[in-house]
Amino acid sequence: MKKHATLSVLVPVYNVEKYLRRALDSILAQTYEIHEIICVDDGSTDGCFSILQEYAERYPRIKVIHKENGGLVSARKAALQAATGEYIAHVDSDDYIEPDMYRDLMALMTENNADIVTSGLIRDYGNHTVTEGETIPAGLYTGDEVKEKVLSSLIDIESFYSASLSAHITNKIFRRELVYPLQMKLDNRICVGEDAAVIYPCLFTAEKVCISGGNYYHYCVRNDSIMGVKKADNDVSLSVMLKYLEKEFYSANEAGTNLDKQFEVFRNYMLLLQDTQQAIFYRNGLLYPFGNITREKKILLYGAGKFGAVLKEKLEEEGFRLAAWVDKAGNREGVIRPCEIGSIEYDIVIIAVLVSKAVKEIRRELEEQGVGSHRIYQADVNFMIQDTGLLEKKYV
Repeated sequence: MKKHATLSVLVPVYNVEKYLRRALDSILAQTYEIHEIICVDDGSTDGCFSILQEYAERYPRIKVIHKENGGLVSARKAALQAATGEYIAHVDSDDYIEPDMYRDLMALMTENNADIVTSGLIRDYGNHTVTEGETIPAGLYTGDEVKEKVLSSLIDIESFYSASLSAHITNKIFRRELVYPLQMKLDNRICVGEDAAVIYPCLFTAEKVCISGGNYYHYCVRNDSIMGVKKADNDVSLSVMLKYLEKEFYSANEAGTNLDKQFEVFRNYMLLLQDTQQAIFYRNGLLYPFGNITREKKILLYGAGKFGAVLKEKLEEEGFRLAAWVDKAGNREGVIRPCEIGSIEYDIVIIAVLVSKAVKEIRRELEEQGVGSHRIYQADVNFMIQDTGLLEKKYV
């Protein structure tokens, strides 16, 4: 009889008592028999630790580690050190997973003797979801195929910003002996891009990568999440992470992979994502980086992500007239849905989105609704990176 492959699921926990039961219940509901669930309470100050103790008493597979707050990297390290499974999976404690996720991914892992099995994810806004599948074709990639078909297309160097494989650690399963040394050597100060700092080195090292073609992981978007808060030490963290990954990308670079160029696109995206405030400013009567927009224009602001939130604040600070704030998610206070803009009077639309694929889709939808292209503005990403000096100031 074939031996059942052992899977350890690692769950870092910090002040998420509202969501923790949902995450744990989704792991316990898996149709694959999980070897162990290791939860690390990273110094929570709410009711998380008591919830973990309750679940550990009810379910012997759940092991709880309590430690002083040290950040996500240190929490994942503590869980990984305690893990005994042959394979490693991660679930963030404010997310949840589909019941068949580990059954399907572990079947691919064991059948193909793979190092990594990856899937898409479901971006969950509470009132609706958006599926983000991997764009590399499903299948097993081995040896030179990993370099030629996976690494060569990880990040689209022609558009900003598009990734063929998401840099999320949670929608993947790893062979323990692959991920352990790479994850354990991360600097605990990294609190920005910590997933990418594990994912990319693992992909550079893996000999067999399996793309499942499925979407199982619910990445729950919260405005009050830890990722949505600007920390005083983020600049240090970002610099540490980028310097580490720069070395990994360039050392793994081979003919045809364009990893050096891919790193530059990734770096620029992370810089803008973490400090969009610096890249948006009003000077000589114009709003940068959007061109000839003056205060007289009545603006429909499209996009309520981090970039959109920063831009809205800047517009209000500078006295611009905001007709409405719109987004498909509609999960922020004061944000309306695209279907509601027909009755609103405005002069121009500013698309506050950095991902070029999403920008193109929004432009197409607006033009189909009769909005002239001359009334639609989007950010000049090259200007934001080069002319503002963001690169020199934040990546030193």
